[in-house]
Amino acid sequence: MAALTNRVSYLQGSLEPDCSLFTTDDQGALYDFSSGWTLTAEVGKQGQAATFTETGVTGAAGSGTTTPNAVIVWTAGNLDTLPAGDYLLELVATDGAARTLRSAYNLHIRAGVGTS
Repeated sequence: MAALTNRVSYLQGSLEPDCSLFTTDDQGALYDFSSGWTLTAEVGKQGQAATFTETGVTGAAGSGTTTPNAVIVWTAGNLDTLPAGDYLLELVATDGAARTLRSAYNLHIRAGVGTS
């Protein structure tokens, strides 16, 4: 599972570009999410219910550090509902046998100039 060294940052109120993730196993190999997996992403505070869930997550085989194996296409405005601060972003991958892999990432929302 990916360690929490992965950090994703967004500026409040800005365009929300797709989020590319590189999810690895404990040996550092990328998981192949190209088929047989259903992917979602949950965002919230650690230990609390998810603030929202994204279903627009596409899986791929991925390659090294150049081609991600999961890409989140944010629903317009979802990130704008979060006050500036640090959150947990969990990639939730379920395989055909209903086994679930959860990978955690740090999500940092920054306030822009002149905002609080």
